[in-house]
Amino acid sequence: MINRHPQGRIEGGLCSDDGFDYFALWLVAQGQGTYKAVLADPDALADVAEVRALVGRHPREWCDDEWPEWEELDYVAQEVFDELTGQEDDCLEAFYEALDAVQETWAKPEEEIDTVKATVRTGTPRLDALFPAGAGS
Repeated sequence: MINRHPQGRIEGGLCSDDGFDYFALWLVAQGQGTYKAVLADPDALADVAEVRALVGRHPREWCDDEWPEWEELDYVAQEVFDELTGQEDDCLEAFYEALDAVQETWAKPEEEIDTVKATVRTGTPRLDALFPAGAGS
């Protein structure tokens, strides 16, 4: 099975559920402009300097801090919540209840961008050229 997700293409087919989440966090950390550009056109990843720095190198050659993922960012909100509320570590139930309450107040976007549909619709020819199928195997 060919992994059509841009992250899977960059990482030579390595794209677990957790890995995708960490990639999404990394993408958010690249800034609003990059994030929005990639949501609108996943092939825009080909323009990101940190992605281009990986071209031509097998993932096994990448340093830990070069991987386009940021697992630690997943824990920042929980840590801040714990600190502000005086909760003990790993009080996930209270954290998720508070998160749900906040999310209910958010305005719903008129049109959400579906990255998977955008990838299938437009493809990622520039990203595919930088990271050919099978090159990371």
